[in-house]
Amino acid sequence: MTTKYLAKDEIKPGVLIKVASYQNNEMIPALVLRMEKTGTGAEYVRAIDCEGVWFLMNPDFLEPFNAIERT
Repeated sequence: MTTKYLAKDEIKPGVLIKVASYQNNEMIPALVLRMEKTGTGAEYVRAIDCEGVWFLMNPDFLEPFNAIERT
């Protein structure tokens, strides 16, 4: 099974990504809100998941929530 990651130009507000739930062992949707830069200049994605958890993620390894997984 290969994993499809979002390209840099596909990451924008409103895109759904797949993240691990903090409540259980499932993958759940999260909504990309914006890109943020840290004080060092590193870029991260600010998102909120369907459980209401806000977080920052590395934009290099974001999976689209509706990705078709192939074996």
